[in-house]
Amino acid sequence: MPLATLKYPDLLNLSSTPITHTWSESESMIALGKENSAMINSLSALSFRGLLGLRAALGEWMQQRFSLLYDDEEHANLNEAIWAASIDFRYLNRDAMVFPEDNVSPIHGPLQLSKFGTLRLCNAYYKADFGAVRYVANAANLVKFVLNDSKQFKSWFKLTVTRLAAQSSPAVVTSGAFDIAKKKEEPRGVSPDIFGIPIPREACDPNFELADIDRNSLIDEMLRNINSKKNPFLFPKEKLLSEGFIGNPYRYPAD
Repeated sequence: MPLATLKYPDLLNLSSTPITHTWSESESMIALGKENSAMINSLSALSFRGLLGLRAALGEWMQQRFSLLYDDEEHANLNEAIWAASIDFRYLNRDAMVFPEDNVSPIHGPLQLSKFGTLRLCNAYYKADFGAVRYVANAANLVKFVLNDSKQFKSWFKLTVTRLAAQSSPAVVTSGAFDIAKKKEEPRGVSPDIFGIPIPREACDPNFELADIDRNSLIDEMLRNINSKKNPFLFPKEKLLSEGFIGNPYRYPAD
């Protein structure tokens, strides 16, 4: 079973509200929203790892929105995998991230678009590409699109971005300009001087007090609760070790 959803304010009540939006191929572009310079600037203050963690949290909003109408285990596994990848990107099996379009309903359409957006973000993250910022902005707009009332979500999003910016460094606006081929080439997506320091999942929960936290213990607990053998988007521990992973996979610190 994937990680339990964090209890963000009103997140667990989303699934009981009726579906009022419609969906078609043309509406998928509308759902991603227009570029908002204020949002782009605020997201640029996060690290690449911070963006990846925020994307996992946004995936939880999407999954929970439709949870009473469609049990999308694939989305739940993907969210869990992105949380793990935000700690160590080598855990992520990107080849398994194949998400065909599905515009058959206002439930399946947004969920599939959400998954595909996650893949696009991961591809940008891996290259330390500034486009990662825009993919997260798209994800936030998509959540707003499927909510009848996005007031609580907007409040959560603004607060969470602020919390993450304080917990993660360096900012994408700085590290996105690096030529990673001239920095640490491998492993991609891991070097903290480019991608940022790992942040605990609880940073996305406004109810969780971050003052004087034991960051390492929180991250380690999350990783220990992940069953990589049952998640198709993660490489199991045995495979990582057989391919030369140094240390103890799915523990933090791993060495």
